[in-house]
Amino acid sequence: MRSWIEKIKGLGRWFARGQMGFTAMQTAVGLTASVVAGGSIATAVATTGTESAGQIDQAITSTIENLYGTFMIKSDVTGQASTTGARGATGQIVFNVGLVLDDGRMDFTPPAADPNNNGLAGPDSSNSIIISYRDANQRVDNLYWTVRPLGRNNGDYVLEGGELFQIMIGNSTPGEKGGNLVNALNPVLSTNTRFVLEIMHAKSPGFTFEYTTPGSLSKIFTLR
Repeated sequence: MRSWIEKIKGLGRWFARGQMGFTAMQTAVGLTASVVAGGSIATAVATTGTESAGQIDQAITSTIENLYGTFMIKSDVTGQASTTGARGATGQIVFNVGLVLDDGRMDFTPPAADPNNNGLAGPDSSNSIIISYRDANQRVDNLYWTVRPLGRNNGDYVLEGGELFQIMIGNSTPGEKGGNLVNALNPVLSTNTRFVLEIMHAKSPGFTFEYTTPGSLSKIFTLR
């Protein structure tokens, strides 16, 4: 892992020398954001000011260290409709996650279901990951979600290097076993709606993901 960090540092120093308007932190953010997005060192944001190679080293090292225990979505994000068609309603959202760095770890212990089956985490839940929803009409925090491992895993809820977890926001059926988005949202998540999912953890950076539902909902559909 150390050699990998040194390679990124070297790229950062080279990039900063070639682009005199980049600060150390902007170089770090540009490099690591590109790594998270797909492994291509391609982007950074230009402003005024330059910083030393030592400051670039420090900024990149700090940014990379923050990636330990940080996840990324590794699949299409799909919705499951409770009712289909041009006036359909989304009941469940599903996606897969894995770690950015292989030697990190992240606790994905799911929340307990609220006994009212309202699509929210129960009041006594101890989940460290909070999933929230917002659109132009509402914000709803601490949604109910479940997790299941895909493929190789060691049987617990701690996501480690080489493991893949599937996250399911809400149960597949409204009003049962914790409920789903139909119960949690008012108005429901219907067609042609832009919304944001926020996934927050106390010990790692928070993430926001923006999607739009299609013009007509099939039973299973891909969010864009």
